[in-house]
Amino acid sequence: MRMAVAMMMLPMLASCATSTQPAWVRTDAQRMAGNPALTAKFEADRAACEGTPNMSVCMERRGYLSMPGNQAEGYYQAAERAAKQMGR
Repeated sequence: MRMAVAMMMLPMLASCATSTQPAWVRTDAQRMAGNPALTAKFEADRAACEGTPNMSVCMERRGYLSMPGNQAEGYYQAAERAAKQMGR
């Protein structure tokens, strides 16, 4: 379900013309900023994936998506709107 919501939002996010440094976001749309437990999990997952043949695939398997940093906030906002529409 979470992945379906994330996949629905990708075309909208891809339409933005400006890109910045890559950012990792969680596929469950939980914000890592201000959450020490999620930040620690991300750091451990990133460390485990560094040096693998395809870091993006490794991180996706662990529940993260890579996108331009200037699109991350829009991703979280779209996920929040989708959750409200679904009655969560």
